[in-house]
Amino acid sequence: MSEDDATLFMVGDEVIAGPTTIGKYPFTLSRVEVGNTRKIVYDSVDTSHFVDGAETAKFVPVNELLSETCSLSVRDKCSQIQLQRVGCRGPQLAPDLTTVMSSYISVAELENKSSYVAKQIIENYINGYLVVQLAQEELKGKEAVLAKGLSETSLTLDLPIVFITNGIEQEGDSKLDGIDSIVSLLDDKITYSIHADGNIFDVISLIRNGSCYCGSSLHGLITAMSFSVPRVALLSSSEKQINYMDTWDLSHMPRVVTPAQLPVAVATAIDTPSEDLTLLSHNLTHTYLDRFKGLSALF
Repeated sequence: MSEDDATLFMVGDEVIAGPTTIGKYPFTLSRVEVGNTRKIVYDSVDTSHFVDGAETAKFVPVNELLSETCSLSVRDKCSQIQLQRVGCRGPQLAPDLTTVMSSYISVAELENKSSYVAKQIIENYINGYLVVQLAQEELKGKEAVLAKGLSETSLTLDLPIVFITNGIEQEGDSKLDGIDSIVSLLDDKITYSIHADGNIFDVISLIRNGSCYCGSSLHGLITAMSFSVPRVALLSSSEKQINYMDTWDLSHMPRVVTPAQLPVAVATAIDTPSEDLTLLSHNLTHTYLDRFKGLSALF
């Protein structure tokens, strides 16, 4: 439906798919689908699943389109190597665009748009708390060990726990299923809250005001990075979180942490000097904006 001279601007998560994922994501495009005269920009995308192999016939249309893009950047070194390996020239590195949120969302706006419930949680735990956010696929079968690790962390560091949900639940599941199971197994001495509802500003506010973010959500980790909050990538089975942290985060920030490692990992993250966290946030914002400003010449 776009004009014939439009530029298609593709941004973010897994919008380039290889043979193993063609049909799974909506943005696997061929030149026929794009049209002969439209330009395409891929901006800070993930190609974690972009692989070649025996199904070369499926791979060809994607590769042809990539060779014709007027600008292509990827958000981690692994994605960059993947594209270079299949003959794509010059994919640039750029952090995820959501890294700039701390520069564009003011504290006043966050407070204005956050719910009363979120504000009350922050006020109740004004001396600090641990933010926990896990995808349901990471929770299943691990509830007992997670509860033990979180209990030890909370008691050791004297931090209450704030559970936040991980977005849209899978069909037939409740967003609270895994969290309720973990909570039922926590040590009786643990203080905790669950925030299951609320808008994106609630999630950002709760992460921003936490002592440490602990979770498997890539954008939860990026939010923590943006707002200079210590973070721990817990139980992440997805390569994209680790690839992103390996590319952009401080080298000592814990990743692929098991429940047994939680107390030490969270303590390590919290011990990071605040100036290091702030400097990284500023550097990532400037890195992305430099990339973004360069795109203006394409329009």
